[in-house]
Amino acid sequence: DGMADLRPHGFLLYDLAERSSNYFGTSLTFSDIRKEAFVNTQVRTLHQKASLLILEPSTCHNSDTESTDLPAKSSSYQEFYKTIQQLISQMQIPLIQHLINALYIGDDKEGIKIYAMSIVPQLISVSKT
Repeated sequence: DGMADLRPHGFLLYDLAERSSNYFGTSLTFSDIRKEAFVNTQVRTLHQKASLLILEPSTCHNSDTESTDLPAKSSSYQEFYKTIQQLISQMQIPLIQHLINALYIGDDKEGIKIYAMSIVPQLISVSKT
């Protein structure tokens, strides 16, 4: 399993989640030497689910005709949409955690700005209902 060889060195989502899991204690332990941020486990699981759903013919094509128009909310399309929304939600977690950490430390003004700019549009798009 290649996951045990990954080390935090950058700003990709996986690395951000690994570092934020250290701040917030949200790692899953798989063995004495292998830990992974819970959010990374969730993202991988949801990505795999979406990958399988996108392969179902009724997800992207109307199964009643040869049309390539999106189906009128077939069950596989609805499940795919729901999975993508869950994936987006999970991907926001490390950004929010890093914003909280940057605000707590208070000396990373650029970090605060970057994380806030990545989160605020998602908060604005939330329905008022």
